Amino acid sequence: MWKSYFPEEAPISFSKWSFFGFPLALLIFLALWGILCLLYCSKGSARILSAYLDKAHLRIELDILGAYVFGTNKPLSYPISWQRKAAQHLCS
Repeated sequence: MWKSYFPEEAPISFSKWSFFGFPLALLIFLALWGILCLLYCSKGSARILSAYLDKAHLRIELDILGAYVFGTNKPLSYPISWQRKAAQHLCS
């Protein structure tokens, strides 16, 4: 399709597209985040949030969560394994 519309031009590679698209997407994301903060964050929210982002408070919350156990991330891999089993079943 590219050759039919632009026969003289070189095709756009993924890296060329990424060098253009990623900074643009990042710029749009930051602009929208700033707009949302201006619209929905109140003036006193920084003082309220600073209490929750204090290192001592975060350490207490981390201690409440407890130690990491090996199998805690296993449910995140279940949909992938189900898809793999379904694909193997369909291919056999």
